[in-house]
Formats: sequence, structure tokens, C-alpha cells
Amino acid sequence: MARIFGIAAAAPDGCSVLELGCGSGGHLFSMARQLPQTRFVGLDLSEVEIGRARSRCKVLGLQNVELIHASITDIDPELGEFDYVIAHGIYSWVPDEVRQAVLVTCRRHLARDGVAYVSYNTFPGWYLRGMVRDMMLYHVEEVDDPMAQIAGSRELLTLLGQALPEENLYGALLRNEMDHLVGQPDDYVYHDQLSPDNKAFWFRDFVAAAEEHQLQYLAETVFSTMVGPNVPPAVMARLPSGSRIRTAQYLDFINHRAFRHTLLVHEHHELESHLDWRIWQDKWVAAYLKAPDGADLSDGVAIPFEDRDGRKMSTSNTLMNAVFLELCHHPQGLEFVELVVRAKARMGEPLEDGDIAEAGAGLLAALAYDRVEPLLAPYRFVLQAGELPLASHHARLAAQLKDACMPTLRHDQVTLDEFDRRLLMLMDGTRTRSQLVEELIGIVKRKELEIEVDGEHIADAEQLRSLFTAALKMKLWAYGRDALLEA
Repeated sequence: MARIFGIAAAAPDGCSVLELGCGSGGHLFSMARQLPQTRFVGLDLSEVEIGRARSRCKVLGLQNVELIHASITDIDPELGEFDYVIAHGIYSWVPDEVRQAVLVTCRRHLARDGVAYVSYNTFPGWYLRGMVRDMMLYHVEEVDDPMAQIAGSRELLTLLGQALPEENLYGALLRNEMDHLVGQPDDYVYHDQLSPDNKAFWFRDFVAAAEEHQLQYLAETVFSTMVGPNVPPAVMARLPSGSRIRTAQYLDFINHRAFRHTLLVHEHHELESHLDWRIWQDKWVAAYLKAPDGADLSDGVAIPFEDRDGRKMSTSNTLMNAVFLELCHHPQGLEFVELVVRAKARMGEPLEDGDIAEAGAGLLAALAYDRVEPLLAPYRFVLQAGELPLASHHARLAAQLKDACMPTLRHDQVTLDEFDRRLLMLMDGTRTRSQLVEELIGIVKRKELEIEVDGEHIADAEQLRSLFTAALKMKLWAYGRDALLEA
């Protein structure tokens, strides 16, 4: 994202990364394993979390990670500069002095062309979410145990869901917020909703706070949230212009925004204000798209594509259809020019003048709808498992520790069930598919896992072998899709 706006941000390989509030490692370790030449430093106030992180780091054998037990307010000025500073889930959930320390750290420890990432709750969307939080806090105000607080909060959500009227606006709005919370893991409910510190900000006020520390707003991590693709052009044209900060604030009004993932850079930078197809030069392009079988590349035929969230996208532009089909087959990403060359080959045509610009413009339009993403390097995962299926080391460790969410090699998260955890722990690159099936049968025989089909427990070895053989084929496909496979 920084390169798009003219910042010469460091390439991932060989850069340096500081994460504030790193917890037990999470995404830090996922990145560190893929980028062995990059320096990673994680800092957390919790001695327990840092202890867990150090244990995981040792198990993973990572030599490029340093973990520090300290408060953000006590960071050693001699720690040095970093190309990237990450502060996710910190800014809104700490006292004011720590909040200021986050921005001080970004200013002091960010390299000249460095980029800081800060996430925080925002108004106006947080007004409603905060109201639900207040209800939950009221319900568990006499409960001390964290797990009991989480259970009590979920109990309240269930109760309100049964009582809220469906035919009025209040019921509809509140039900929407409750639906958002019901699907969240326990650690999210406890950290985001039940934390004693939880403050939201108007976007312009956050930017003003950053500017007091000689930092300026660069962008959001998701490009589509900046450009208002769903806002009618006539409305966009009437919004006050002259300041992208003011425009962004109006978009928050329109979209009822409750959370931001903001990127900051030093104030001396002159940011690129006009974006065109050239943003793709020297970059890779990735997408998570599915196309129908036998997609027709004939002129004027629209191909319906679907992203991982089930959102539809279609175009009758033959070149763009070919581009998107290539991305379907290469979700790790392709270098931009290579992508266009491959697309033209798929069409059975040579590359012509104007094709690069046309494809770049089409990809820019897709970026505005969050259907593609720019990369400085491709993702490092495989789609199809080899003879000895190998899940990522971090996925196997997360499965062993029974983490609620599992980081992927695409740097997002997936939620898996007990069968997934058992299977992933076995996928260490030493077993064939048939050996994996036999191991799973053994787990069931030892009564460490129960398999039920149509309400009936399955224990017969032949039945289990048939079930697991079919399930393994499906699971390996899913793990490739979800970026959990190394080989």
C-alpha cells in the first residue's frame, strides 16, 4: 500500500518489524518463518504471553525473532529503527499515557521510509457497538472470573436475541451487532468488549493526534475502504473536497464505520495523489477468486467470479476475464506483467500495445472493490499437497496448542474443528495419504476422537477408512485453498 502512494517502503525480505502487544506470537511467527532474513521484535506487557511466545519461538526454531517483556511506555530508545511498526488491538484498549506512547514509538523507532500500522475503534459505528458493550458489562459487573464473564456476556446476547422485536429499527440494529459478536471467539469478546479500557475516536481526531507526533495519514490496509465504491458518484461529487481526511471522515459517516486499520508515515513525505494503472508496475497481484467450470472467454460473455466471502463479480471484458482466471489458478500471486502475458496467452493472442494499461486499469477498479491485492512478493504456500503432505509449521503448532484461530500463510486466520487439528498435527511431511488415514483410525480406536454420521457413532475400521479417505481428499483441497500447506 505504501508503494502505491509513492513511499519507498522496504521489501519484506531483509527488513525489520516491531510489533507492539505481540501476545503469544501469532502472525509475527508466521511472517518470521517465511522471511528468515528479516528481523522481528515483539513486545508485550504480559509476562505470561511473552513466556508462551518464547516457548513457541523455541519450538518453531526461529532465529530471527526477539521477544521483550516490557510496557510500551518503557521501550528502550536504543532499540533502533524499524521499517514497519505494528500496533494491532492496542490503541483503543489502553490508558491515555500508553496511547501516547504508541505514537511516540512510531515516530521515534520508524525508519525514514517506514510504515506504522495502528488499529482502533471509530465513530460513528462504535456508538452502537459500545452500547452493546455497556449492556454486557452491566450484566457481568459482579463476576470476577474472565471465562464466567465471557459466558455471561454470551448468555445476555442469547437472551436479548430472543426478546428483541424484529419489526422495529432498534431491534434490527441491535440484532445486527449481536450477530457480529456471536460469531467471534472468546478472546475477542474478552479483549474487545470486556476490557476496562475501550475508547473510540473520530477519524479526524486520530489523524490530528498522529500529526502532533510528526506522523501523517497514509492509507488504510484495505484500499476499498478508502474510495467508497458503494457510494453513488453523485453523492461523492457533492462531498466537501480539498482534503482526503475530510472526505474519509464523511465516508465514515455514510458507512457507519466502527473500526479502522490505519497506516502512518513520517510527515516529510509527499504522497502520490493521482493513482492510475501504473501502481501495478514492479508489483505482484493476488486474488482469492473462484470461477465456474468451463468459463467461456468469448467476446462479450460475462463470467461470474466469486470471492472467499461469497461476493459476486462479473465483467464482459475478455482481457479482464482472462486476467481473473489466471489469478484463480495462481492465488499465491503473479508478477503484474507476467499476469497480463499469461492472460493474453489464455486468450490465444499475442501481447499488444495497450494491453498492459487496460489490464492495470481493470485491476485498479477491482482493487477499489477489494477483489484483488497488490504484493511486493508472492505468498509462499502450495495449492496441492505432495506425496507427503506438509502443513505449515505454525499451523501444526497452533493445532497442537488448540488455538481458537490459526494464522495462515496468507497472513489471515481460519477457524478449525477438532478433526482439523488432529489431521494437521499429523501432516509433518513424513506420512503418505494412506498413512494419514491409518493414523486417524488409530486415534478413533484409542477413543481420542469421536466420529458421528447421521447421529450414529462410527467405530468400524473399514467404515472409518472409507470416510477418512474421502475426507482427506476434501481437507487437503481446503487446506491448499486456505494457505495452510507448505508442500
